[in-house]
Amino acid sequence: MKAKELGISLKHLQNWWKNVKDWYVKLSKRTSGQATKMLTERDKWVLKNIAFYKRSQHPGGHGGGSSGGAASTRRKRKTPATERQEEEWMVDLRSTMKANQALLERLLEERSQPQSRREAFIRFVSDTLRSAPEEEYQVMHDQIVDIVHRRHTGSSTSGAGPGPSTAPQPSRPSTSQQSAI
Repeated sequence: MKAKELGISLKHLQNWWKNVKDWYVKLSKRTSGQATKMLTERDKWVLKNIAFYKRSQHPGGHGGGSSGGAASTRRKRKTPATERQEEEWMVDLRSTMKANQALLERLLEERSQPQSRREAFIRFVSDTLRSAPEEEYQVMHDQIVDIVHRRHTGSSTSGAGPGPSTAPQPSRPSTSQQSAI
């Protein structure tokens, strides 16, 4: 018996074999959308040396059941309905990818075109507001609303920029109104 030859117990050898089989199945199983991962030397060894153990990949199946020998390792042909669904899904996926690619190219082109100082400043303020922590965003938001409000009420001084307003201030918008801005 191999366990005696190796100088280990039968239970130890059985546990080792079960662990190696499980490891092989885990390494050889592919999940949709799963990134290819870097394999260690041990992983490569398991894939190479345990490749003879290709159990059937039935959903919920756990090798060694009552499935019939060599026939259980063959892949079943997909039904025409399944193939048709996959083809439709691939067509949808390709069209979505093309649309996303076109959108990304357009955005990249817009970003790379020379801008006026005004557009550059608007983009700068927008990017700054988006990346600011919530507390800083609220302070900047309130200051911008005050500046815009003063401009529309005509209380700013000419050429000197926004200054303190001498006109009575109308009540500020509520928090829910501000968040809509």
